[in-house]
Amino acid sequence: MTAINLPASKSISNRALIIQAVNPEIIVQNLSTAEDTVNLQKALNQLKEGNSKIFTGEGGTTFRFFLAYAATQKKKIIIEGSEHLNNRPVKPLLKALESLGARFEYLKTPYKPPLKIITPVNLNKEKVEIDASESSQFLSAMLLIAPLFKNGLLIQTNEKIASESYVRMTLHLMQFFDVEVSVDEQVFKIPKKQYASKQILVENDWSSATYWWITAFLLPYKKIKLKQLPLPSFQPDASIVELLKAYIEFVPDGKDLIIWKKPDAPNSAYKIFGCENCPDLIPSLAVFCAVAQMPCKITGTKTLYKKESNRVKALKNELNKIGVKVKELSENELEIIPPPKLVLNHPKINTYNDHRIAMAFAPLKILFPTLEIENPSTVNKSFPNFWNEFNKMFNVE
Repeated sequence: MTAINLPASKSISNRALIIQAVNPEIIVQNLSTAEDTVNLQKALNQLKEGNSKIFTGEGGTTFRFFLAYAATQKKKIIIEGSEHLNNRPVKPLLKALESLGARFEYLKTPYKPPLKIITPVNLNKEKVEIDASESSQFLSAMLLIAPLFKNGLLIQTNEKIASESYVRMTLHLMQFFDVEVSVDEQVFKIPKKQYASKQILVENDWSSATYWWITAFLLPYKKIKLKQLPLPSFQPDASIVELLKAYIEFVPDGKDLIIWKKPDAPNSAYKIFGCENCPDLIPSLAVFCAVAQMPCKITGTKTLYKKESNRVKALKNELNKIGVKVKELSENELEIIPPPKLVLNHPKINTYNDHRIAMAFAPLKILFPTLEIENPSTVNKSFPNFWNEFNKMFNVE
């Protein structure tokens, strides 16, 4: 049995950092070492120190959460990110902050970074509308800063919320710190109450665990122990357990989780997987279906076009290199059609500077030891120690 050390959850860590910024007496333990979290922590420290120009790196969550918090502070600062980050969507969040009184100077393109905060939000305001149909992070950013408003805040969303499970994660953490949010369909009412001074231990990351389901399938009867991985968990990507329970056995072992391929895994009949609330695991699921030679339809893909890469395009291009056909049935549905036998048609997997593409395709090195993963350091965004953990199990460079 091989034990795998997983990183702390980036999603929980980033939310906890904003909550801690609102109440500095909060203690956060087991903080993620992912680049996105390190950049958010650095940005918050620089804001406190009075820096006038702050770089937030590649992460969409990092920029959006920091922007919302910084807009509550009486500081004129410039916020910028990487070239790719500067082209990711953020307009709905900026419009919501403007409706609360904030003013921004857009240094290159309207409603995109880099930008300068000219005037902070008016913390006496009591209501805001926000469109979270493109990203749940817009709504989460507003929820996290809501306790700073002097009379509480009512948040109205007018469209279907993308990846709603991540909003539930935000609400779960707010509740942990004693801020109860009243939810009535698309209306969120946050009371006039501060976050309680507590200590939180960040769970290890389920998104980083999903790649080992592919590994377990490709190494029959080899058991993998995923260290300090909670089950049940409020992290959306823990749903991989239910999605693939017919193929991968799982047994909790104290605080760890042991997984291995079921010897009686069913034949690969056509499957339909709903991933509306767990889009980050779609690259792992698509590769799993490919190696299991399981034709399938995956729904919930519409947010993949504007992640760290266009993940739909990435999956189509890279799975094609092993003979797998990927069809876009609609903007929200993909079909995966594996061939009778996987064959390596190209020596390199392009990662598009996307950590999840790199890690989802890494287990293919079990089938094709000469396969090269381009730009392997991109995994630092969420799982800096990934390759060391990977090399524990396989004699690969």
